[in-house]
Parts: sequence; structure tokens; C-alpha cells
Amino acid sequence: MPGLILQQLPPTSAWASPFEPRLPGFNDGWWIRTWRESGRDEADALSFFDSGEEVARAMLLPHAPQAAHVGLGRLVHPMELARFEVAAHRQGQGIGRRAVELMVQDLWVHGDAAGFYERTGWMRYNRADGDRSIVPFFTLHA
Repeated sequence: MPGLILQQLPPTSAWASPFEPRLPGFNDGWWIRTWRESGRDEADALSFFDSGEEVARAMLLPHAPQAAHVGLGRLVHPMELARFEVAAHRQGQGIGRRAVELMVQDLWVHGDAAGFYERTGWMRYNRADGDRSIVPFFTLHA
């Protein structure tokens, strides 16, 4: 299988998305309609390509988690993986795992897809205040 290629997309004007709209397999609501309200100006937009086809997308935000988590040490270069999606027709082919490996940062995420994060080497942490009302918290260290 050819190597996955990561491309950081250039910043766009206010309220514009850097992603190609209406690309089959991707949720336009995430990547087109609500990009700026979620990502703000500091968001990094990443596209992942396999043989010229865009197969995954990510939004990274440069900040540390606000809550303390039991056993979590200091994150040197924290980046929140705010959004991550593998194209629907390419899921289950290892693309998500390979894309995560290309994002060499101290990543963290509040993730609904706990099984994916656990299978791909992310560490799960509980909040120090015991609040379990939000989705699970995971980190992946570079």
C-alpha cells in the first residue's frame, strides 16, 4: 500500500473552510459549514492523501486541556485533535491509525470513538475532579 501523505492546508479568509466541499465520504457539516466557529483562526487544517485521493481530515487546535486528569504528566507541545474523520468508504483500512502516526505532536482528544483511540495506542485518563459526564479523555505522545 502506498504511503499516506499529510498536507497542511493554507489558512483561509474569515469564515471560509480550507477543505474541498461536497467530497464523497466526508461530513460537510464538520468541514465546511461549521469550520470557523469550531476552529477559530488558530486551527490547523490537515488533509491526508493516498494515491492522490483525500482519505482523511483533521483539525488541530494549539492548546492544553483545561481540566486536570489523574496521572497525566505535562504535555510539551499540546494540540487538541478537535476533529478527525476518515472518508466513509475508506474506514477499516488502517488509514486512521496511519494518519494519527503522521501527526507527531502531544495530541489530546475528548473522544466518542473510545475503541479507535484505545486500539491505536492512545492513553485514557480520568478527570481529577471525578466528573464522568463528558466523553473520555485520551492523549498520544510524540
